[in-house]
Amino acid sequence: MWNEVDIFQKRKINFNQLIPYGFIKKENQYIYTQNLLNNTFQVIITIDSHSNIHSQVIDLAFHEEYTNFRIKQQAGDFVTQVREELLAIFNDIKEQCTTPQDFIFPQTNRISQYINNQYHVSPQFPWENDFESGIFRHPDNQKWFALIMNINKKKLNGEDKNIEVINLKLNQEDISHLIQQNGFYPAYHMNKKHWITISLDDTLLDQDIISCIDKSYQLTHPVHDWIIPANPQYYDMFHCFDHDDTMLWKQSTHLYVGDVVYLYITKPYAYILYQCQVLEIDIPYNYHDSHLQINRIMKIKRLKTYQPDEYSLEILKRYGIKTLRGPRRLTPALKNALHQ
Repeated sequence: MWNEVDIFQKRKINFNQLIPYGFIKKENQYIYTQNLLNNTFQVIITIDSHSNIHSQVIDLAFHEEYTNFRIKQQAGDFVTQVREELLAIFNDIKEQCTTPQDFIFPQTNRISQYINNQYHVSPQFPWENDFESGIFRHPDNQKWFALIMNINKKKLNGEDKNIEVINLKLNQEDISHLIQQNGFYPAYHMNKKHWITISLDDTLLDQDIISCIDKSYQLTHPVHDWIIPANPQYYDMFHCFDHDDTMLWKQSTHLYVGDVVYLYITKPYAYILYQCQVLEIDIPYNYHDSHLQINRIMKIKRLKTYQPDEYSLEILKRYGIKTLRGPRRLTPALKNALHQ
């Protein structure tokens, strides 16, 4: 079946170009008319404010709609001429009044634009003859943090229609919670323990999807190792993990989920006490007194506890750590030693 909508797939209507092209605006619609085949037919093209496109072909001799050109089985010379003239008109409108888009559906393109604006990453289409599946790679390590696909919703136990979806990497706790909600599904074609599929058919608000994108980006970020000093005058460092292996900690630099943090207890002890992993970041927090100001915190999990003689300040100096006045990255030599 001949369908004008297919011609405008992956195109964005430039409404400011429609009137100069010849469209007439009536209420919330733009209407364009042109005669075909030596004035024997007339095409009426309507574009509404949501970019929906509809057309009618009128037989001017009988003043009734002509639909044979839409029927695939109709293949005579006459109907072929009608199709060719219509296609030329639509292609010209596409050229003059639209701009290319990476994806078909409006929410998908809004999400893709967010990723580009926020992380300066554009989709890649690496598969031959598949221009609908776009991957987004982390710029620091080229790992995927998002995959957009066009699939039939029946594959997600939905209705029989094509939609675009995005696959994102999340932690298992988030996945098990989200797939109970409408619009979230166990990952299609990816590891269901670590990935989730989200529909991009405006079932969900953009912001709900964006928060998942940000988490996926963090989870696929290269892991960095930090050493962070902790003053025992202000923190009960020796008992902070007595009841739970996780705790909230002041965040004074930008870290990512998955980063490894070594808590160094300052004088009079002066040694690395804990190895921890970052579970959550940028949690809003408002605290200040005469000694301390905290605007955000992170959630960390203890992985290991060290003995005082393992990584004392004297030993750290051998690995290039001379002083510790604030959070800093590990030197390569210290990183290798700690990872061993």
